[in-house]
Amino acid sequence: ANDARTVTVRAGERVLARVQLAPRVSQETALRGVRLEPGDTVWTFETDKPAEFPNDYDRRRVAFSLRDLDLKLVGPAPTK
Repeated sequence: ANDARTVTVRAGERVLARVQLAPRVSQETALRGVRLEPGDTVWTFETDKPAEFPNDYDRRRVAFSLRDLDLKLVGPAPTK
């Protein structure tokens, strides 16, 4: 992000994480202990500020970038 902002990660209405981003600083974030229920799972990434042009030459609006996404499935959840 080019400015300080908060990114919220949701699965449906459930908040999985809220991350504070500092301007122009790469930040590693881990979401641990997230259970993926059977079927489709949709995550949304929301920010508290609108997207901006990153510089004078790039005309794409960017809110934040997500890089090197690494999902590790550790096994089935315990049965109830």
